[in-house]
Amino acid sequence: MVEKVSGALSGMAVTRPHFRISTFKLPLPRFDIVPRANIDAALSTDVQLGSGSVIIVTACGLGGVGKTTALFRCIHDAGRSFGLRAWFAAETISVLERDFLNFGRKLEVDDASDDQLPVADRIFSIKTWLEHHPGWLIVFDNAEDPESLRQFVPSQGGMVLVSSRLSDWPYGTPLPIDVMSPGEAMSMLRQGDTESSEQDLKTLAEELGHLPLALSHAAAYMRRLHKPAAAYLKLFHDAEQRVLESKFNPHEKSVAQCWLVTLEKLQPNASDLLIMRAYLPPDNYLDMVNPRSPRLLLLGLHSIDPSLTEVELDLLLAELAGFSLISINQSGTSMHRLVQLVLQHQSGPEHKLLILLAVVYSNWFASHTDKFPVDVAVACHVAKGLLQFVAVLPTSAACLLAVAAGTKSMDDGAWSAMVKRLLASSNEADRLTLDK
Repeated sequence: MVEKVSGALSGMAVTRPHFRISTFKLPLPRFDIVPRANIDAALSTDVQLGSGSVIIVTACGLGGVGKTTALFRCIHDAGRSFGLRAWFAAETISVLERDFLNFGRKLEVDDASDDQLPVADRIFSIKTWLEHHPGWLIVFDNAEDPESLRQFVPSQGGMVLVSSRLSDWPYGTPLPIDVMSPGEAMSMLRQGDTESSEQDLKTLAEELGHLPLALSHAAAYMRRLHKPAAAYLKLFHDAEQRVLESKFNPHEKSVAQCWLVTLEKLQPNASDLLIMRAYLPPDNYLDMVNPRSPRLLLLGLHSIDPSLTEVELDLLLAELAGFSLISINQSGTSMHRLVQLVLQHQSGPEHKLLILLAVVYSNWFASHTDKFPVDVAVACHVAKGLLQFVAVLPTSAACLLAVAAGTKSMDDGAWSAMVKRLLASSNEADRLTLDK
């Protein structure tokens, strides 16, 4: 793939400049990715850059089939062919705007003096600069709105890769992505189990529907706990009855069963942490409002285990990453949206409440120290996830916001006590008297 892309770029009738930066927000390299011949071949065939043009390729498919992994593999393999490679989480336009402007600052195209200009004008300036400085590769991951994304896509000078669940993306070359082939699926399972027979691996791969996300969870579990394929398959079948009544599609069902198998091996704090993480933004989330505010996930866990330290939190996150339930890089933690969906469906009301309380208190803490602005984007994301839960705490959430806004001081002990009192409340009337 690299050779063909490189060859295509060499045909451009422009000179590639030296960029101020060579990468922006690239995920850390991974060494557990299984090559997928049909996807690599499609990218090699479809990506043909010419002078004065932009190539747009859209990887589309259902959740868990490996769209992001395909683009991850491409952007890392193409390192020698592009002077600049950038990765953007594109699910939420407000987050994309923030990151794109930061990208412009890194390139020294946008600076602090431009803050008074309309955001759309600043985005246009960065895009125009890219059009006149060719030799870049940009990924927009998990895009949902084709028209909103257009404002970020240059019209010439490089290559744009998009991943989306939309099968009818209106521009660019579509690259449909489906589940793995039997051979690819067995190769992924072999990363976690080098001893089992080909037949056992084939049977497990078939039971998992050849779905990359489920396969990666199974491989991580077998590798970490030294379980053979046959033993994992039994656990997988044992978990099946618990998801039969859920309204999952086949892909979601496989992930749900894998999650249930893994959950039983997590220590209690790790499982609580995993569920709370499912209610925060999925991509590269650093769980603090500012360097002086407490970490959201630590605050949530303090309601369960007040003695937990930040170092112990990081060890719990490392445990989750070891089971391929989250990924960690310098920008924070990320969780697959399908894993989030399954976890939210399976979790109880206490986890939804704990993470809401953590967001509220962390924002309160930030606003009462050096008057940092609250993280509105995170609060809105959490609120969106709580809409399905609104019947349980509509007024209590409002009450809690009022408590947090009006309190003059609240240490971790007071925070934990408040959470426990709210969780112990048996009805809405009790919750409303929380601060009296």
